[in-house]
Amino acid sequence: MTDNLFGIVFPDRLLWVVAILILVFFLSSVLLVVAVVLLRVRNIGRKKRWERMETTWEPVILGVLVSECAEEELHELVRPGDRGYFVDFLLRYSARLKGDERDTVLHLARPYLPAIARKLNRRSAEKRARALKTLGELDPDTYMSETVAALQDPSPLVAITAARVLARRRNPEMVSELVQAMKAFELWHSRFLASVLAEFGSEVAPALRGYFEDPKHSPRTRALAAATLEQLNDLPAADVAVEVARTESDVDLLVAAARLIHRVGSGRHVAAVREMLSATNPAVRGYAVAALANIGTSEDAPLIRNAVDDESSWVVMHAVRGLKTIGRLDLLHKLVDANHPRASAAREMLAGSES
Repeated sequence: MTDNLFGIVFPDRLLWVVAILILVFFLSSVLLVVAVVLLRVRNIGRKKRWERMETTWEPVILGVLVSECAEEELHELVRPGDRGYFVDFLLRYSARLKGDERDTVLHLARPYLPAIARKLNRRSAEKRARALKTLGELDPDTYMSETVAALQDPSPLVAITAARVLARRRNPEMVSELVQAMKAFELWHSRFLASVLAEFGSEVAPALRGYFEDPKHSPRTRALAAATLEQLNDLPAADVAVEVARTESDVDLLVAAARLIHRVGSGRHVAAVREMLSATNPAVRGYAVAALANIGTSEDAPLIRNAVDDESSWVVMHAVRGLKTIGRLDLLHKLVDANHPRASAAREMLAGSES
């Protein structure tokens, strides 16, 4: 007995099942295409609606800025369902303004911000982070306590957003809060965390120096403080780095100290850098060589040349680069001519200097 589907005769039931599956897949594909088209149409419609709203709001905002319109006229144009988008619009609009005009736009947003603050309790980490950023841009002082509390949010995205908001306030009293909160970001790169702290500006450098030199804090916290001082180009921090290099054995701290001296050190730190050339960790030796090339004297050329013989390719890279930095291309040429085991590194550095 044969099966028949849409006039097609199937000698085998298996083929009938295959035909059904093909039909199901076809209908699913059609439904998917329809859904995509409908979503696209909805987004286009929403975009046009937003554009119409912005076209309506903007002239009134301009009128408010030049005192030709009352604020109430603008608020009457904002329907309840459009308040969230209105806040987003004001956020973008305020970015183009400065001074009193920007303050006026921020004042226009304040009646709508309590609703934004309630989003801090949403399950979605993305929505909580977005709410924090909005509050931080439009009225950070009013929602300072909520922002500080968000540093303890289980989501790193929310916590780092809160940290950025607080850093932009440039309040040195908040440094301790942020440093303590960042202890939880074990998986985050220290250079990124340092960039967040660096947004505080040079006003927080003394506090960070205190963290770097204080052995009561963890090596990771102290290294983070050093990385931030490096990004701030804090010259006095080099003295702290020298002391840390002489008294500590933790590798992260020694690397942080070497990097810091390389960045902001001066001639009076040369002796400490020379001592670091004998460190057991190649990262420390490498940054020490780089620092010596920056702040050393002509007498240090042999020390940099000797570093070319180091077993670590990391140290060798800094050594050949250091010889180029101090203008001793003759030593690089000697390495190439003598077919030294590190001649290829010297050759690459010479090729770079000639290009």
